[in-house]
Amino acid sequence: WFTMAKSLAGLQQTFGIDGYIGIGPGRGGLTCVKLFYQDSYASAYVYLFGAHVTSWVDSTGLSRIFTSESAIFDGKKAIRGGVPVCFPQFGKLGDLMQHGFARNSFWEIERTCVDLRDLIPSVTLLLKSSDTTKQIWEHDFELRLTVTLSKESEGNLGGSLDCQLKVSNVGPGPFKFSGALHTYLNVLDIRKAAVHLEAREHNYRENATGNKLYGSTSPAYFKGEVDRSIFDVGDKIQLEGFTKDQATVEKSGFPDAVVWNPYIEKSAGMADLEDSAWMHFVCVEP
Repeated sequence: WFTMAKSLAGLQQTFGIDGYIGIGPGRGGLTCVKLFYQDSYASAYVYLFGAHVTSWVDSTGLSRIFTSESAIFDGKKAIRGGVPVCFPQFGKLGDLMQHGFARNSFWEIERTCVDLRDLIPSVTLLLKSSDTTKQIWEHDFELRLTVTLSKESEGNLGGSLDCQLKVSNVGPGPFKFSGALHTYLNVLDIRKAAVHLEAREHNYRENATGNKLYGSTSPAYFKGEVDRSIFDVGDKIQLEGFTKDQATVEKSGFPDAVVWNPYIEKSAGMADLEDSAWMHFVCVEP
């Protein structure tokens, strides 16, 4: 305990910024970075394990991110909910473990800052290739996640949370990868929710029903398990069913996105997800 406390004190001294950024113990004793404002409800929690965002409360006091009450914080198993970082493989699209190793790795804090003009706090976490990662995936890389919390943003009184994932190849040869920010968003009732795409006409693969390909001009509705890989979705995705207003996910970089909810039967087999939790989240994964 003394070593952990001393380490946390050192991190706070190096990276903490009074009134905006704090570093301390989170659930399970795992190190956590808190972005916040003293004059606002707005806050976000980012764990060094997995560079995992587990909470975002906007400036109106609404909790936007879903994290399971039964999530395991042991520094081994990926945390259920929040914003898992999938790298260097998404899902089972390759020979590695599902969703890769980034979400199961301990990252380091590279930098924290507060924008001097707008007083907006952000943190950048870094994961580098190592002997441990090369036992799984041979390539040299640097992976950075920058999380920025805004209490106000244009067209949104609640503010915004910006997550930017940057992949750098620092080795001698090329490599291929897939990835995503596997974002769990709160909804009041998934059965009454809908996901609207900027690209109204789109093609998708429904992984929950045998990987069949479909074309659609409709939003995604949830009457059973949905595990939908949607191609060329555009840069704006709107979620209906969070509150009386829509929530908006804006993305750039990857052209595709995944929409997922396990519904009743599949969620029943997840030990780190309480029985009724499937009703209260949807994953929108750019």
